Amino acid sequence: MVGDVFGRQGDFVTSPEISQIFGELMGIWFMTQWQSQGKPDKIQVIELGPGRGTLLYDMLNAMTNFNDCFRSICEVHLIEVSPKLREIQYQKLCSSSRSTFDGVKFFWHDTFNEIPDKWSMIIAHEFFDALPIHLFERTSNGWHEVMVDIDDTNNRQ
Repeated sequence: MVGDVFGRQGDFVTSPEISQIFGELMGIWFMTQWQSQGKPDKIQVIELGPGRGTLLYDMLNAMTNFNDCFRSICEVHLIEVSPKLREIQYQKLCSSSRSTFDGVKFFWHDTFNEIPDKWSMIIAHEFFDALPIHLFERTSNGWHEVMVDIDDTNNRQ
């Protein structure tokens, strides 16, 4: 919640942090999806767990080459609970020292419920990978949930 968990010094590396090509291709994919939906006039983009904002930055940057599609984006909503990551995302997406995305308004939220009910396209790259799940395995005794535990039998007195 308070630090940057991405990169070599963090917990993991995501594909957008390796190369901007992934984000650029996602921007082109986004544009094709926008076209397939009849080119809506006004859309909002929602990203769940935007990390450093790198994927969104690369997507939007690529989409500026497709003016009609880019101009249809009126708002971007980021679901992020970490104050530190919000700061990093703001610097990447809204800082005057970087290329700005004129006409696009950025909003940060703690939950999905705070987002306006409008025509939306949702990005959730690696978001679902980070959610806790229940894992089951089939053994000779039937199905059992896999659990993580500490074996402290050697430390008992």
